Amino acid sequence: MQSDYQTSPGEPMAAGGGPASNDDGKQYLSVDRLKKQYYDYLGAKTSEIEEARQARHYYHGDQWTEQEIAVLQRRKQPVVTSNRIERKINAVVGIVEKLRQDPKAYPRTPEHEQGADVATAVMRYCLDNNDWKSKSTRNARLGAVDGIAGVEFDLETGDHGDPDLGIHIVYADTFFYDPRSFDEGFTDARYMGIAKWIDVDQAKELIPSKASEIDDLMEEGSDITSSADQDRERVWVNTSLKRLRMVDHWYICKGQWCWTLYIGNTVMMQGVSPFHDDKGKTFPRFLMFSANVDHDGDRYGFIRNLKSAQDEVNMRRSKALHLLNTRRLIIEKGAVDDIEVTRREAAKPDGILEKNPGMEMEFDDSAKYNDMKGQLEMLQEAKTEIENFGPNPALIGQGLEDSSGRAIALLQQAGMAELGPYLSAYKNWKIRVYRAIWNIITEHWKDERWIRVTDDQNIAQFFQINKLSVNQYDQPIIVNAIGSMDVDFIIDEGPDTINMQADAAATLQALGPQFAQMFPDLAIELSPMEARVKTLMLKKIQAKQSQPPPPDPAVLAAQQKPRSTSRRRRPKHSASRPSSWLNRSARPRRPRLHVSRLVSRQPMTGICSSSRSRTRWRSSAARPPIRSRSIA
Repeated sequence: MQSDYQTSPGEPMAAGGGPASNDDGKQYLSVDRLKKQYYDYLGAKTSEIEEARQARHYYHGDQWTEQEIAVLQRRKQPVVTSNRIERKINAVVGIVEKLRQDPKAYPRTPEHEQGADVATAVMRYCLDNNDWKSKSTRNARLGAVDGIAGVEFDLETGDHGDPDLGIHIVYADTFFYDPRSFDEGFTDARYMGIAKWIDVDQAKELIPSKASEIDDLMEEGSDITSSADQDRERVWVNTSLKRLRMVDHWYICKGQWCWTLYIGNTVMMQGVSPFHDDKGKTFPRFLMFSANVDHDGDRYGFIRNLKSAQDEVNMRRSKALHLLNTRRLIIEKGAVDDIEVTRREAAKPDGILEKNPGMEMEFDDSAKYNDMKGQLEMLQEAKTEIENFGPNPALIGQGLEDSSGRAIALLQQAGMAELGPYLSAYKNWKIRVYRAIWNIITEHWKDERWIRVTDDQNIAQFFQINKLSVNQYDQPIIVNAIGSMDVDFIIDEGPDTINMQADAAATLQALGPQFAQMFPDLAIELSPMEARVKTLMLKKIQAKQSQPPPPDPAVLAAQQKPRSTSRRRRPKHSASRPSSWLNRSARPRRPRLHVSRLVSRQPMTGICSSSRSRTRWRSSAARPPIRSRSIA
């Protein structure tokens, strides 16, 4: 039982933030009425308490009663325990751990979109400080065994000026609640609490102002007993060992949750709940869930449906082993001198049997083998019933060597379907825990502090919340004020996501490897790999796609060839010519050759114009003859 937030050592404070009140008649319920509520639970839930106690024994391998062991010992029959329940419960916890997802905050309004990442970081920081991964897994196991599991919130003295949030596991053998509650999340309960034994010194350290009353309780003692703790002490005060039964009782009084801490008839502390939801209503420190609720309102786990099959496995194995170690004899009367000696010798592997001459004696081995065969067949049927309940071998990856992918997916879906109600209750409980943690943080964290969060890649990130700064007008503002963030927390669907990805991956595999080579990002997204591995691979693919394509080898080979030795063509425009020469309109026209010069055939240097080249004739002998003709 954890201590509440205290403003100064030595002075108890009510959980609501004010001094503890002693007014039992007005604001809080009296101790007599609170004890009546506690005894109402003990009387109405006797069968549930006993079933939870037996479930814990079965999980830990204590599956034979003292009367059954005495009967087996008289028969000389071995006591055999094949604890298949523990393996089945551990498989359920393993499936839950495999489907575990981290919470993520989403804004409820567009204005709080930027604060969603900060809210996610704050939530993960608080969960990491309380070792939430370990505690959530243990709660999954407790819920599967006892049928009831949950946590309690505690405001502890922190080093930032504000109280820190503590999260602790609540065990079913110390928890009590309103027996009229039928909801699996105890949302309809009017009271709940825990009752456990503590040492006298621990009680004085917890409540130093009540040290004298605690000493008086030890001197007076008490004969008040209950049937709640079958495996623990039953009295309120144990004077020989100096221990006390302390009850932390939370109840609804005048529309709000209140609490009272008492021992026997003495009130130690009391107050109003310091926890408020997003609507301003108070809620208790206990947040519980149950695996199943039957028609009588009793909570139970998986062991109720596995208990009879487990008993059959133990008894049939014990009976088969007993038949294997014994032999039956069919003898005539007077065939042996001493029947007991014959019995002992027949049971020995190297026994010697003597019979009188002329008398018949034989072993009834055929009937024994038939009995053993029937026991083993029924034993196998009981084992199969346990194996096929909940997480079947296909779901945990056993016995699938010769099965196709589609067959494995169908078997896994069948196993997940049987765990559907439990996984739904567990997931709903975790979401309520996340929302309760966020409400407590936003209400009680007011001072500035740094938040350190490590992501999936083991990279540390730092966020500063409630930071005092100034805006552009030099006005003081609070940056990342978590009290003003309006966000909601969700958890990704584990089973549905895995089944859909398995179906999509099977379809992708049927399309062939060419499709995966053309669309590698789609193949990775649909694969059943871990999210962090897929993210890393997708980033590498995107980085590779953003790079420029490699040069063509043919182009590189052509560029690396030696230059040709042929005469290059003279450029049309020489660089030595003036820029005005490039402009045809500004270029001076060449005078036309007069026709009379061509007809006279005077030795001269002529110019022959063609569309591609200009050739200078250096002698008249080389000049072609030109016939005279009229030129228009």
